Amino acid sequence: MRIVTKNQLFIFLLLIFILLVNNWSIPLWDQDEAAYAGFGYTMSETGNWLVPDFMYSDVHRKPPLHFWNIALSYQLFGYNEFAVRLPSFLAILGTFLLVFFQGKKWLPSAIAFRSVCVLGGSFLVTAIAKVSVTDATVLFTSTLCAFGLINTLRTPNWRWVLLFWLGFGLGVLTKGPPIIIFSGTFALLLFIIHPNRINIFKLHPWFFLPIAVAPAFIWGYLTYMHDGGIFLSWMYDWYVIQRINGEVFGQTGPIGTHFLGLLIFFLPFLMYVPSTLAQHAKGFWQKNESMSILFSWFIAGWLLYEFSPSKLPAYVIAAHIPFAMMIAVRMEDGLPWKSAWDKLLSSFSFVLLFALALALIVAPFIIPLPTIIAALIMVLGGVLLTTTLFLIIYRRSLQFTSLQLGAAMLFVLVAWTIAPQITQLINSSKRVAAHFVDKENTQTVYICHNVGEQPSLPFYLLQQHVQVVDATQYSSSEILALTEKIDSNAFILNQQQHALLCSHYNKEIPFTRVTSLIIDRKDVADYFIVWSKNFHQ
Repeated sequence: MRIVTKNQLFIFLLLIFILLVNNWSIPLWDQDEAAYAGFGYTMSETGNWLVPDFMYSDVHRKPPLHFWNIALSYQLFGYNEFAVRLPSFLAILGTFLLVFFQGKKWLPSAIAFRSVCVLGGSFLVTAIAKVSVTDATVLFTSTLCAFGLINTLRTPNWRWVLLFWLGFGLGVLTKGPPIIIFSGTFALLLFIIHPNRINIFKLHPWFFLPIAVAPAFIWGYLTYMHDGGIFLSWMYDWYVIQRINGEVFGQTGPIGTHFLGLLIFFLPFLMYVPSTLAQHAKGFWQKNESMSILFSWFIAGWLLYEFSPSKLPAYVIAAHIPFAMMIAVRMEDGLPWKSAWDKLLSSFSFVLLFALALALIVAPFIIPLPTIIAALIMVLGGVLLTTTLFLIIYRRSLQFTSLQLGAAMLFVLVAWTIAPQITQLINSSKRVAAHFVDKENTQTVYICHNVGEQPSLPFYLLQQHVQVVDATQYSSSEILALTEKIDSNAFILNQQQHALLCSHYNKEIPFTRVTSLIIDRKDVADYFIVWSKNFHQ
């Protein structure tokens, strides 16, 4: 008996390509991803694997598993974007394999496979394989927990118990509270509604819980011995107290924000969502086993976060797996044209996709953009427009759902294929560092100006084998003093600081200017690079 068919194998290979494409060429995103890359760099270089540490990165510190994985990846592939993203790629690939091979234990194989395809058409799920944040590992560990719990509930076995606690322990070591909230809520809901509720006790939490959290406690103890508990106290305040009492970084929104995000990320399948939720809510109350499990999984990964004042789409990443599986179940029922309501919603979905396609095509004519970027955005809009028109034409075809899945994955593939060119708008840090390639006489780079305190700037500079010093808090007199007595070094300044140097030395000092957008800070990075040898010539 074949594990997968030839068509399924082809789709899996296509998904692997989507998850991998251009992971080596898209510059690191300036904040979270660059900070995590920096944590792995510091661990690899210093041997301190306890407290995450890197310039401009304090607010991004978390438990260490993701940073350990990045540091280990560096040992294999060196300091580069591919190595930074490899752990996230493997986590999402592992999640896809879990959904298929574990899902088909209690759902039809076709639905399990279709669930993977729906996930492959989600921009967020593919994005966290290509942007190395902790969320990919969180998704993998929560999926381990979910399937371990489901299998223990249905057919108790020690391997499912171990699967659950493996996911739980790794999740705690990755981000702490999210895995506790998710698995606890999911287990409680299943205990309430599932006829085999007594099997939940076969997880033996009184025995396995201490073992599962032991690695995190050992790390915490060693961390406490290292700094007297400073880092642990900071984490508790920042990740628990701050998020309970208010938003962080302005990332907030009303109740319903996360659900709206789910609709956006699963936009190609919007026509199925109302009937999907109604179908599974009904199945939940009627205690249909598969539907009640999926609906409980979805609620556990989503609902509580709607009441938190702090909002980020990835907070509910655990809900994306059951949401995709619920959509796949609904798609099994056939075309979304059975009733007047289905027809209305399907038409609305096509109008939205059509409007988005036109917006992408027209936007470059309204917003001034570099020619190549404008062209690529128009290409993306053209792909979306073509696939939408194709689906409208074949909306009554028996192959419509397959065509719809293929169109969603094609759009994601094209988006990530052309992404390196679009990210040229936001790659100032890498462009700054490129000016130090082969400049063997440069010993130290003083960062006197760093818009938004981007960790990507020191990360890329360090790859050029120079010493990097944070001088952003130096006064004008302190910067001038450095230029007076230091040779063979470089300074990264803003326009005002450069003008100050010119005035101080009474001459025009040569500079190289690098400018780009900072998307996540809604600002512009504008750097003036000067070399100290030019001060005294």
